[in-house]
Amino acid sequence: MRCRKVRSYLSAYCSDELGGRRKLAISEHLATCAECRREEADYRSLAKTARQLSAINIAEDFNTRLLDRVARERFAETRSKAYLPRKAPVVRWTVVAPAVVTACLVFAFIMVGLQTVLDDYSPGIASVANDSYLTAQPMNNPNMTNSMQKDWSLASQMSRANRLDRMSQRIVNRIRTTSMAPTSGLFNVSARANQPAPWNQTYYRVRPVVRIYQAPDIPKGEETAY
Repeated sequence: MRCRKVRSYLSAYCSDELGGRRKLAISEHLATCAECRREEADYRSLAKTARQLSAINIAEDFNTRLLDRVARERFAETRSKAYLPRKAPVVRWTVVAPAVVTACLVFAFIMVGLQTVLDDYSPGIASVANDSYLTAQPMNNPNMTNSMQKDWSLASQMSRANRLDRMSQRIVNRIRTTSMAPTSGLFNVSARANQPAPWNQTYYRVRPVVRIYQAPDIPKGEETAY
């Protein structure tokens, strides 16, 4: 057992409060360590002196009166010291005045610079804020300059488109039914309005695709193979 642990048990060892293996281990350590034996002697001398003192008779309510007195003194100290500081802080104008003046000068310098910047950019801001572009009208718009029919309506335009569609379909059907040579070709059919539309001119173009299939020539000797 080490000295530090032995010294933690010396008070109980000198009062004969230990027993068993722990008491034996402490005794073996004290036999080999002079420093621990010296501290053991001090403990035993203190215990002997305490036993020689005469017992002091105290009242039964001693602890109660002692705790009550401590509480009253602590309460009085708290009321007088916690809320009433001994020395109030003193503010010196010689220290505060320069700081206030410096802050005012810095603020004035910033405001003057900001006003200068705003004055420089005010024409640009005014031009951006101008909302005249919202009412601007196009000058050279061919769609607006075309003459619009008086009886123009969406229904008439749709019916005209349907008529052109039917006419194109008839042309395509006629081309399909017509006998043609076995050569590939392209037929273009276009329809154009006679009068200008109110907004733009519309063109319709029909481009039919004609496919001609021809069976391959099979030799007479190979007909049975198929």
